[in-house]
Amino acid sequence: MEASRHEVDVANLGVNLSQEEVSQARDRFQAGVANNIEVVTAQDALARAFDNQIEALYRYNQSRADLSHAVGQIEGMYTK
Repeated sequence: MEASRHEVDVANLGVNLSQEEVSQARDRFQAGVANNIEVVTAQDALARAFDNQIEALYRYNQSRADLSHAVGQIEGMYTK
């Protein structure tokens, strides 16, 4: 479960970094020093980062459910 939680943290950092890259690419495009392909590439990377984040959150929640089931407390997991 700790490993999957770490994956979520890494995925969150990836999203933050990708958001910064999109912002910087847009700034460069508006300044006229980059073309729109750079912006689209950064946006594509951001979409992939969001996908990675969703997958990491799914794996984390699945591991939480597996652990709760293993210790016989699956019902308690959903009441918190």
